[in-house]
Amino acid sequence: MSIAFQHTLRSLRAGGRHTATVAFLVAALVAWCAWLFLARITVYAVSVSARIEVDQESHPIEPSVSGRVVASRLTLDRFVEEGEVLVELDSEPQRLELEQERARLAAIGPQLKGLRTEIGLLDRAQRDASRADIARVEEERARGEESQSAVRLAEDELERKRRLFEAGALQEAERRRAEADAEQRRAAASALRLGLERASWEQRTGESSRRATLERLQREAAALEGEQHIVQSRIASLENEIVRRRIVSPVSGRLGEARPVKLGEYLQEGDRLGAVVPPGTLRAVAEYEPASALGRIRPGAPALLRLAGFPWTQYGALRATVRSVGQELREGRLRVECDLVSDAASPIPVQHGLPGTLEVAVEQASPAALLLRLAGRLVDRTPAVVRPAQVGGG
Repeated sequence: MSIAFQHTLRSLRAGGRHTATVAFLVAALVAWCAWLFLARITVYAVSVSARIEVDQESHPIEPSVSGRVVASRLTLDRFVEEGEVLVELDSEPQRLELEQERARLAAIGPQLKGLRTEIGLLDRAQRDASRADIARVEEERARGEESQSAVRLAEDELERKRRLFEAGALQEAERRRAEADAEQRRAAASALRLGLERASWEQRTGESSRRATLERLQREAAALEGEQHIVQSRIASLENEIVRRRIVSPVSGRLGEARPVKLGEYLQEGDRLGAVVPPGTLRAVAEYEPASALGRIRPGAPALLRLAGFPWTQYGALRATVRSVGQELREGRLRVECDLVSDAASPIPVQHGLPGTLEVAVEQASPAALLLRLAGRLVDRTPAVVRPAQVGGG
């Protein structure tokens, strides 16, 4: 009797322990299922690459001409002012040619000034000579008219004395004297007429000669002016060439990139020597695969920036907010820009150029949904099974 009772007690105790175990397992399964379907986990889109940049684009330092380096002031992280000379290329041949052209220009100036003075004097002399020639011609013409009047008077007197001579009222000597006087008057008039023609011819000849001389001087002055313009243009070109051989900072900022440049090194046009980073607000810029970012990352979404040189387990991560998302792909990647959240307690020295990884919160999803997505990706990656086609019927 006592033995059977003891067996019954043992059975009851064993059954109680089994029931408790089953109840615990059921409760754990219910809790796990509730977590699996009801819990929410933040899903992050992880970038391919990311870095901290200034919100203003850096400006490259590149030579616009080829040449040999004679001076370099490229020092990494040095602050430079806009227009400051960073690298100088050899410009000695251009400087020598510039001095020669300036000497030519200095010699042309006095020559041109002397020619212009001579042209002015000759022009005034021509006007004076023209007036004098006109006056002489007019004088000769007046004398000729006076002589013609004297000829007419002498001929009238001769005609009167001839009639008197024919009437016997005048001696032969008086008639001959009247004829001689008339002939003398006609000769004088003829001489004056020839003098007028000669004066007119001399006037035209002198005016043509002076005009030819004036035109020759004007041509010489025009040639000198043309040469002066050519030399001035050449001087401006040489000065510009010398300026182009001085590589200056395009903006004020720090040299975020500086290539070591040796004296005597020959640089080709377009060689990248460095970059100037202007002052500005720091931001995070990341590159994403299109599948993980398009339609998922939106402006205003929170993000974390984990820097490569600062382990997040020790230094933590920088908080950020998505500012903008690119709409076009560049080299197969999508650009995302984020504003950094200021954190004075962060031990990370935030500065331009620090690389890292950006994680942007894109959604809240249950663990079950994430497992289904993972299963779908695994299925997508599994190669399809190709079944051979059956030959014949049956």
